[in-house]
Amino acid sequence: MFVSQCSRWLVFVILFGMTAACSGSSGSRSEYGCDRSAFHCGHVGKLYYETSDGIRGTRDGFSQMILESGRVTNIEEAGISASVSADAKYFVGVFDSSSDRSHEVIRGFDLGGNKLWQYPIEKLVWGRPKLSPDHKLLAFTYKPIYHTKVGAALIVTDKQGNLVSQYPETENGRIVSWEWLPDGRLLYAKGDSIFLVTDIVKGQAEVLAEFRGDTPNFLAVSPDGSRLAFSLGDFKSTHYAKTHLYVMDLASKSYQQVTTSSKNEDGFTWSPDGKFIALRHRIFYQSSRCPDLIIVPADARELNLNNEGLKEKLTVKVKIDGDLLGACPRTVPEWR
Repeated sequence: MFVSQCSRWLVFVILFGMTAACSGSSGSRSEYGCDRSAFHCGHVGKLYYETSDGIRGTRDGFSQMILESGRVTNIEEAGISASVSADAKYFVGVFDSSSDRSHEVIRGFDLGGNKLWQYPIEKLVWGRPKLSPDHKLLAFTYKPIYHTKVGAALIVTDKQGNLVSQYPETENGRIVSWEWLPDGRLLYAKGDSIFLVTDIVKGQAEVLAEFRGDTPNFLAVSPDGSRLAFSLGDFKSTHYAKTHLYVMDLASKSYQQVTTSSKNEDGFTWSPDGKFIALRHRIFYQSSRCPDLIIVPADARELNLNNEGLKEKLTVKVKIDGDLLGACPRTVPEWR
């Protein structure tokens, strides 16, 4: 057990199944890279996400967790949503000083919490703004008012708020996820398809992949830009569709199912070396519950996460004031 010396630190403890993944003598390593002698089974890097107590569903703020030590620090007080740049130099958040989200602003910070820029948004930001790889552009969705699809769109702006291009939603095609590629192109999921924006300035997009009857969501590009993690679910027939993790090779457009379970897998993020994917495991539309934070190998095939003894499954837990709690990522985690 790891013991923190600071009251603000959270202690992360990995619970392992009684399997071969982390069994054997100290320092033993499985084919999935699990080192029993290392904290967090040898995984490295940092996870960024908005924390929650998982019981009341309150948002505590945008935080950084160091996998090697388990130390968690708060980067910024609670905003509406936030994301970190691919190189982990900056994060961008949406903030509002009003009770009805009528005074929203997008702010950019360095990871020391120093505000670098901001601009007001005339319409309601829906989803996290994401900074392009060159730090020059932002992509996010907006809505004119609550509870409407009229006028909703994915837009790309510069950091002064000037519109570069936009991609409107349609009656049967809501834009639910978007992600930058390392080369500066943009992917987004709309309706039953994933689109590739080939020219940001001209606003030109083409269908990358189509999934008849299923809705892709939670797009996450691998660090080298060669693969895409995403979920699929039949949201046309039910709002409570089961979603699971799939990985696509972007060159061939072939894809495979990585996980399955009786719950939902979503909120995907790649490890810096591209070998693992962290995800949320939860019951959809129960945001007040605490999602599990699980790490799985990216090249696995239909892992059943209901199996507590699954050797490829790594569940992260936190210990706060002597209580063992879930990591409770309120938003999609980002592994850098």
